[in-house]
Formats: sequence, C-alpha cells, structure tokens
Amino acid sequence: MEWMRLDVGYARHPKVLAVGPRLAMAHLRAMGWCAEQETGGHIPTAALRAIPLTPRDADALVEARLLDLNGDGYQVHDWTDYQPDQESMIVRRERTRERVRAHRQRQKEGGE
Repeated sequence: MEWMRLDVGYARHPKVLAVGPRLAMAHLRAMGWCAEQETGGHIPTAALRAIPLTPRDADALVEARLLDLNGDGYQVHDWTDYQPDQESMIVRRERTRERVRAHRQRQKEGGE
C-alpha cells in the first residue's frame, strides 16, 4: 500500500477553495493515482479515465494551477516538493523488508 503526503491546510488553500469541492476531490483522486502508480506526479492523458478525471476537469485544474500541462498529459503541480522521490521509496521499502525479516527471524528463534 502506498501513501501520499497531504498538507493539513489543503482544504483551505486558495487554489482548492477556488475550484470547489468537486474539482478538489478530482485533484485528490489524481494525486492518489500518481502515488499508487508511482508516476512522480505525471498523469498520461490516456490514464484520465482510470482516475476518473475528465479532460475538461483536468483542464480546469490546469487553469487553477493545481495541474500543469506536460507533453503527453499532466503533472501534479509541485509534486516533488511534497512527495518522496522514487529513490526514497525504494530505500524505505528495503528498510521495511529488513525490519520484517529480522522480526520473523526473532520469532522463529523463540524471542520477540
């Protein structure tokens, strides 16, 4: 399961307030999809239906500067300022795997 970081003030941000609750939810779905798919905030145009996000809504989020146009799709604005990069995620997973392996080994040996 992946996670994404979300500022506690997200719902009060002027850009989010300007787009209203329906588009704010679309923006959250888009960010969740990017985190789940590990795209670094990139949303290919072909993936809009999977989010789901209509092209019209995506364009409204671009106008609000919550998404940026990006060659073959969209980019979540400032994604890399708030979300971990791929290398950090790999390191975190490896640490978790090692922690779980050590825990299982201790259980196998009869200690907690």
